[in-house]
Amino acid sequence: MSEQVAPSFFSPHERYSLIIVGVIAFMLGVHGYNQYFETAKQSATLLDSIYHAINLFLMQFAAKDQLPWSLELARWLAPVTLSYTLIKTILVLAKDSVHTIQIKKLKKHCVIVGLNKGSFELARSMVKHGIKPVVVDPNENNEYLGLLGKQKIYFVAANPSDPVILERINTVEASYLFAATNSDTTNLEVIHNAAYQKRLSSLNIVCKINNQSLVRALYNRPLFSVNHPNITTKIINSYKVTARWLLNEFGPDCLISDIAKRPCINIAIVGDTQLVDALVKRLVEIGIYGANTTLKISVLAIKRNASKDDEHSTLLLNEEKLEYLEIKKVYLKEPSIEDFDEQLCSSHLDCCYIAMHESDYALMALQSLLDMSVSCPMVVSETENNETFSWLASEFVDEKGIHFAKTHTVTNSFSSIFGEKHDLFARNIHEQYVAEQTGAGFTIKDNSSLVSWADLPETLKDANRNQADHISTKCRLLTGKANPEPLEMQNALTRENVEMLAQTEHLRWMAEKFLSGWRFTEGEKDAVKRLSPSLKPWHLLPESEKQKDRDAILHIPEMLKKMTSNNVVR
Repeated sequence: MSEQVAPSFFSPHERYSLIIVGVIAFMLGVHGYNQYFETAKQSATLLDSIYHAINLFLMQFAAKDQLPWSLELARWLAPVTLSYTLIKTILVLAKDSVHTIQIKKLKKHCVIVGLNKGSFELARSMVKHGIKPVVVDPNENNEYLGLLGKQKIYFVAANPSDPVILERINTVEASYLFAATNSDTTNLEVIHNAAYQKRLSSLNIVCKINNQSLVRALYNRPLFSVNHPNITTKIINSYKVTARWLLNEFGPDCLISDIAKRPCINIAIVGDTQLVDALVKRLVEIGIYGANTTLKISVLAIKRNASKDDEHSTLLLNEEKLEYLEIKKVYLKEPSIEDFDEQLCSSHLDCCYIAMHESDYALMALQSLLDMSVSCPMVVSETENNETFSWLASEFVDEKGIHFAKTHTVTNSFSSIFGEKHDLFARNIHEQYVAEQTGAGFTIKDNSSLVSWADLPETLKDANRNQADHISTKCRLLTGKANPEPLEMQNALTRENVEMLAQTEHLRWMAEKFLSGWRFTEGEKDAVKRLSPSLKPWHLLPESEKQKDRDAILHIPEMLKKMTSNNVVR
């Protein structure tokens, strides 16, 4: 059974100080009474002195006339210590009672389970949007607790798996719930309890899951695959979301002006976080920059905190199916000039990504690359500590080509976690597809994907998101802009360019499918078994399949026009 964690009334510093002062007062009292009884020539034992010293804390003083200095000090120090303890306890109890009442009265608030870098950023973003957040975490000494206090954000120190806690923080009246602990099991338990507890107004639930295999399994379970009255559920993987944003903003196509003309793109990724593998997968998933471009990725993982190789193993298994792809992964003990020189000096780098947990490692990696005279664009993702990351950015402010990306701040905002604005482009792509298929006479019986965006499985939503994100890449390849005017893109779509981008789109689609576990078959497409006859090189495709990719390219100006009319910038 879950057990509530009671909040402490005192900080560690206060606890230690009170203990030390109390012991000093007691010892002074014992010493003082010994001296007092000797001077007064009264018969008393050591136990008598100890007894009277304890009574000092209860404001019971048993001495008269001239007092030794130690007893004089002890008779004030002891009651002051007790008084401080009592007053602080009463104030904290009163404050907790007020907070409990205030939380009980909240409506349309946001419940955030788990206090860490990401959830703190979300809580702060919620405040900016006028939404009251309530943060629940079992650690009463969490490092972000002081920052919550400065923002005047409600905090409850308790076990989030306890259903009683969800009632205590009035989840039934909340509009948002973000389960963001470091345990996938705890997050699932929290949202399961909340989903069955919810009865009134709508609740938007987002669950953070780090295990990608678990994500794929959950996509097929009713809590996430079926619509529920008054409840919407979504799974996010922090590293996947971060990799998506980072490459949308600082992808190779953003950093390399003539990327479409290069036959080979060399990318290095250095780091000690799980973002490293997420970046590799994302680069392969959407990082196709030309029909005849080879993508070479060198991964330098810091061994002390190297993440699991699940994603990397998946990539290696599919590397032979993706002829344009070359991946090399090397473990380093720590960033050093010697190791970087050994691994990177033999190849010309076109861009580099650094994803470190701490700023000192990011500093060493950057300096090592600069000492090697590496002049390619470099992107440094935000570290755990905002202050040291800001200091790091200031140290390299005069270095050209180094970009510092505030990944935590952006990807943990209210709009990123709960908003749907960033999905508008993907939704438009899906609606265009449904219109074309239904116009051709197909129904849901023929194609289970011909449903509304809300009813579309999350795996297919991700597929549309990938296609939407790559439109920016395609636009840059032809116009040099991520968001060109619709007419500008239309004029750039010559017959040759349409054919080139169609082949690029097919490569992107194949990479996405292979990474999702799909395989080639000579037979009919089978979505359940993940088999497709289209998973083969462009020149082997029938014209009908090629035309689908060409149509996707020809629709880009229309998509841009829709997004412009909706005032949406990707």
